[in-house]
Amino acid sequence: MEYLNTTNIISFLIGISLAACAGFRIFVPLLISSVAFKFGWISPIESLKWLGSTEALIIFAVAAIFESLAFLIPWLDHAFDVMAAPLAAVAGMVLASAVMKDMPPSLQIGLGIIAGGGTAGMVHATSSLLRLGSTKMTGGLGNPIFAKIETLISGIGSLLAIFLPIIMILGLVIFFGGAYWILKKTILRSKSSDTPNLKN
Repeated sequence: MEYLNTTNIISFLIGISLAACAGFRIFVPLLISSVAFKFGWISPIESLKWLGSTEALIIFAVAAIFESLAFLIPWLDHAFDVMAAPLAAVAGMVLASAVMKDMPPSLQIGLGIIAGGGTAGMVHATSSLLRLGSTKMTGGLGNPIFAKIETLISGIGSLLAIFLPIIMILGLVIFFGGAYWILKKTILRSKSSDTPNLKN
């Protein structure tokens, strides 16, 4: 209970929120976090201070642009999505650990791996399932719109994570709830259409 205080709770919420955004786009939350670290909006742990360097900011900016554009290309987006899965988890671990500066290293690493990487992985997996649904319903033509929404959510979510983390956490709950409802409806509709009509 020694580390259960307001500062650490807020840091944890910020870390989880940023990790969730990495599930949508890997480099967008890294870019926004880099800007936040550079201008002192939030402070990273000592070992990850390089995230706020000018060099890191430039690299993340270029990578974020490339990543966002790549997901706008139909069919190619699925290839990038597969490659992004493990990277999203790693980015989630780094982002979550980076802001937990008042916790001991063991907690930073443990929470980063379990909470940060786990959250990013779950968001990425859920988003991937929704993208597959979009591909099935639109033949891939709706995927660029879906990709733009993902990028927008990642960007706005990252800002909310830094300044209003509780709002971002509530948004995350709504996302999972909405995704569950959509996927459930899609699966039921698919089963219904695949069931042969036995009448007559």
